Amino acid sequence: MKLFLISQTHNTNYGTFDSAIVAALDAAQAKSTHPGDWDVGECGWDYGWAAPEHIHVKHIGTALEGTQAGVICASFN
Repeated sequence: MKLFLISQTHNTNYGTFDSAIVAALDAAQAKSTHPGDWDVGECGWDYGWAAPEHIHVKHIGTALEGTQAGVICASFN
């Protein structure tokens, strides 16, 4: 499992996430992780975040063994 910084500048409204640290198998999985861990099917990607094509991904390290995929920490404005 790897650690990624995901960020977006596409949706800058009040009540949105601007970035998060996530654990994922690869950059594609990281890019498709919503920082709110919300059901995207009900809300849509732009609800508090942005669609995957607008997400910037940076590999920042390797997670400890046993770390589950998902959000580690997120920044919400």
